[in-house]
Amino acid sequence: MIDAAMTLREVAFAVCSALEGNGITAVLTGGSAATLCAPEEYQSRDIDWVTEWRGAQGVAVLAEREGHPDRFATFARRLRA
Repeated sequence: MIDAAMTLREVAFAVCSALEGNGITAVLTGGSAATLCAPEEYQSRDIDWVTEWRGAQGVAVLAEREGHPDRFATFARRLRA
């Protein structure tokens, strides 16, 4: 669970772990990555990701997130084949 007391590093780790558990590779990028590398030089207040949605499981997560669990059903079946 993410809460207001967590650091940027803790939130990024929690989100990345949750995404990875659902078949999604996430790479931290942008200002938040700069903040973790050089906190004295730059502070970001958001988190940016580059993601890779792999296979049918990734498609299912995306479809559910968008509120259309059936929208990608045909595509997901093709990935499983």
